Amino acid sequence: MINSVREFATLEDVSDELERQQGVADLVMSQLRDAYGAGRLGVNVRLNLSNKLAGMGIKHVPVELPDNQNAPVRIYKAGSPVGQLIDAVLTVGDGTDEVVRDAAASDARAVLNKVKELVCA
Repeated sequence: MINSVREFATLEDVSDELERQQGVADLVMSQLRDAYGAGRLGVNVRLNLSNKLAGMGIKHVPVELPDNQNAPVRIYKAGSPVGQLIDAVLTVGDGTDEVVRDAAASDARAVLNKVKELVCA
């Protein structure tokens, strides 16, 4: 769910929100723009914002930040388990299919185990 209501004063606040959301969050561009301290989403602002986020260990999808302030953006912590999964889904080749299959299989097992706990309690 896109957190379009929350305002962020700084990109550090965005990073804190990312931690609270376990490494992945959906925002709208106006939230990132405001946290970055820009008035408009020009090409240079978007490029610099993307670079600043990368320097903070934060990746985003789409890879090219949109110029529409209402456009949704998914941000995620690079190298985190969820970040590795997102990167695997977005990358063709290099064994990434196996990462995706493993994640899907482990999720199915977790759901099955939870159902067993509830049924057998």
